Amino acid sequence: MRARAGATWLCCVAAYVGNAPALVQYNTICSAGHSASSDVNSVPSASSYDYTPLMYAAGRGQLPCFNILVKNGADPKASCRQGNALHAAAAGPGYWFDCCLGEPFYLSARWMERYGTNALTPTKHVHSTTKNLDAYMTIIRKLLASGVDIDRLDANGFTPIMLAAKYKHSAALLAIAEHRPWMRFRTSTGDTVQSLLGMAVEPTYESIMAFLTGGPMPPVKEEEKVEEEEEEESHVRRSSIHAMSAGTHDTAASQRRSSV
Repeated sequence: MRARAGATWLCCVAAYVGNAPALVQYNTICSAGHSASSDVNSVPSASSYDYTPLMYAAGRGQLPCFNILVKNGADPKASCRQGNALHAAAAGPGYWFDCCLGEPFYLSARWMERYGTNALTPTKHVHSTTKNLDAYMTIIRKLLASGVDIDRLDANGFTPIMLAAKYKHSAALLAIAEHRPWMRFRTSTGDTVQSLLGMAVEPTYESIMAFLTGGPMPPVKEEEKVEEEEEEESHVRRSSIHAMSAGTHDTAASQRRSSV
């Protein structure tokens, strides 16, 4: 869902740069931007960046901003074209600090502080430009505990664990793998969790742990093979409604069928 650019964009900027004091005034921001409080789960209509405010906070590891947004009604399970907040957190510093262009956000934040808005004038703030790995993991644990869809596909066919693999966010990779996500999705370019990691064996929590630490690969027990077959069958029957908004419903369903 897209919302008026005003208040939602202000929240996105504050979440990106870590301006928690501005987000404390969330209701004031909504009044200033003539927006409904429910817009906190929306993507700014005038923005080319298809993320919700909570996704920006999760992606940048801004834990105080994340907590404030959730307290003010942000839904950890909400999703858009770019997936959900777990996608953002899973990509981690490798994307949000090393690849993502942040200058538009810092320019907007500086403009708001210089010229003021009804909501942000009194909230001078030193922008956060450091990577807090502990904050990332706290956010990821909270998202997983919320019941967020760990198999949600974004517009490019990536699940959260695939983004963790692509951007080498090892702690996120293990945390998500422990919740047994579906590991056999293929992106629009044909990548899988296994290919993104460069593993020679099927990725599981145990094999990923061994791969990352250099330990011996665990043997695949016969009962585990049976479990995998049953899990594959359940994924074939699953409707994948979560993928439809990203335009990947048919692809996701065919991937599951072809893997059985």
